[in-house]
Amino acid sequence: MTRCLIFLSVFVTVAIGPLFSCQIPVFRYALEKWDPDPYILIVLHHDDGLEPEEKRALELVKSYGFGISGQRLANLRTASFTPESMKKIVMYDQLKHQSVEKGQAKMFLFTPMETVDPILEWSAHLSVNNVKTLLYSELRQSIAHEICSGHSCVFLFLKSGLEEQDRRAHRTLMQSIETLTRTIEIPQGVVKTDGEITGGGLFDPENELISAIPLKISFKVLPLNRDSPDEVLLSSLMNMVPEELQNAREPMLFPIIGRGFAIDPMVGDEINAEILTQLAEYICGECSCEIKDQNPGKDLLMLKDWLNVLHGNAEDFKASDLLNR
Repeated sequence: MTRCLIFLSVFVTVAIGPLFSCQIPVFRYALEKWDPDPYILIVLHHDDGLEPEEKRALELVKSYGFGISGQRLANLRTASFTPESMKKIVMYDQLKHQSVEKGQAKMFLFTPMETVDPILEWSAHLSVNNVKTLLYSELRQSIAHEICSGHSCVFLFLKSGLEEQDRRAHRTLMQSIETLTRTIEIPQGVVKTDGEITGGGLFDPENELISAIPLKISFKVLPLNRDSPDEVLLSSLMNMVPEELQNAREPMLFPIIGRGFAIDPMVGDEINAEILTQLAEYICGECSCEIKDQNPGKDLLMLKDWLNVLHGNAEDFKASDLLNR
């Protein structure tokens, strides 16, 4: 079976799901119900401890991630170790050859541990500037903004560098989006916060939305460059691409829904009307598979006050609060 057919079959399999399901579209269920899995940040430092500037950087990253009271703004857990004390952690085999000098503490970002063994995605010296790079980028903020504006899905379009291939893939994408926006409808029976029920029907609390964010079929395309300054996002996305295709000169498309949940990407000829239609019908259809881990994809590291946005309140986070520190 080719990768294209395997890709397509994933959505068919997941979409079948159980016989009884809620009517809320997958993209909206993901936004309201799927908590993002936390990434793991390991800080490795010298036995003599951290320098004052490193302590400030560590305090900064911890202030935005998970704490005793649960998640704050970023889906990130942070723990610090010396080369000796880290021998008991799961990531030891990937870090055992690392050495650190005093004043040269390092950060290592690992994928969430909920579904697979953690994979190292990014590393840098522990500094305030590198913590800002880890937590924040304009592109990740744009993704979150578009999703919270009501878009069903944000597509990140990564060019191959070959003009004709990129033009053809982008044209296919935009033509498909135009068709899908016209032809796909919100499932019947979804209860909006103003009491309106899509398509009419009886009230069912299982189908009730918690947020007044517009419910609509809408897709947004954002460009992603191979030399993007957001190394964290680019590394995370490229790790979703099969190893043999990561360096291929092919356009790539990364669909993102919910609170930064990236669905398995399309590469090259997979960016076609058939697969785009299958994907759109899946994410805009009834949420037949409510368990996030059974859906094809992974969470991205995001910095967003999702709960306040969902409930129509002002966000606790402002970019200037982080960037000016």
